[in-house]
Amino acid sequence: MPSTVEAVVIFTVLIAPGYLLTQGIAQGRNVDADLPDLHVLAKAVVASVLWLIVTWWWATEALIRWVGNDTVDLHSAGAVTWRAAVLIVAPYVVGRILGAAVKGKWWGISGILRAMGIASTRGTPWDFAWQEVTESGNPLLVVITLDDGSKVAGQFADRSRATVSPQQPEVYLEQAYEVKKDGTPGLVVYDRGVHVAGEKISAIAFKEA
Repeated sequence: MPSTVEAVVIFTVLIAPGYLLTQGIAQGRNVDADLPDLHVLAKAVVASVLWLIVTWWWATEALIRWVGNDTVDLHSAGAVTWRAAVLIVAPYVVGRILGAAVKGKWWGISGILRAMGIASTRGTPWDFAWQEVTESGNPLLVVITLDDGSKVAGQFADRSRATVSPQQPEVYLEQAYEVKKDGTPGLVVYDRGVHVAGEKISAIAFKEA
């Protein structure tokens, strides 16, 4: 059985970097809430292995060797600190950057990371819908049907917002229109926007503005 120190090293090297990387990519979404623990662990291990491959020769190999040989005290605090940061801090920072790349569809990174199984950032159907809306980059007409049958229509653009899990669903539309009897939008009624609480929403429809 591994000692406590060895167990900490194994956790730090094989789990922590990958977990922090995937959480950074997720951009705060609770995307693993409904997944089995072993699936989450496997995703973290895969991401950690990829992280080690990228950082091995210039950072992590030396730190792991120092810990294994119990020679950490022989090296400067700066050398130990920056290598530790490569394992603990840098994965989350890089994950945030990759998360922005996934959202912005930069250079096909989204498909590559999802194919590796470490960037399943879309979470719930609610998250998926709003990620598709924001990734389109175009203003959209959003028609929200409330639980009492009434409708709210508005423009979802740069200044609009929608929450993602694990936050409660909420929508802010930067402009809201009157809804005619035939269900189509009319004149702008609220030019400073409207907030809609998720528990009141029955359905949402999207259309190019």
